[in-house]
Amino acid sequence: MNSGVKFDLIERSIFHPFFSLAFTAFFKLTFDAKKKSAVFMSFKALGVAPYLLKSIDQQAYNKPTQVQEKAIPQILQGKDVLGLAPTGSGKTAAYVIPILQSLKGKTKTRNRHINALVLVPTRELAIQVEGVFRSFSQ
Repeated sequence: MNSGVKFDLIERSIFHPFFSLAFTAFFKLTFDAKKKSAVFMSFKALGVAPYLLKSIDQQAYNKPTQVQEKAIPQILQGKDVLGLAPTGSGKTAAYVIPILQSLKGKTKTRNRHINALVLVPTRELAIQVEGVFRSFSQ
């Protein structure tokens, strides 16, 4: 059955010396909002840690959306993901959950090293993303 998800591995070598970034591959996910996933996975099945499962339950998430179902396992494996999906499809939670899981137990950084960086185009979106981080980290 076609789930409406297009999942392509894009092989590239990108290096930017100023930012010290080096990506060799990333996944591009595109979704058709009209098609529904045939598989009903749980957040637990995606590899989400138990302490985050409690936060997810408190946020009244019943099951992962298409973008979460495809992106969370890839991000947890340390892969770079580019997700293209409509508004309200769960993109923010798709990267917030794995980021919070990867930061668990890490000490605060010194000398301005960054553990995670989220870039958004507007102040309003930054406030929204901060809210999602706060809601899942309680």
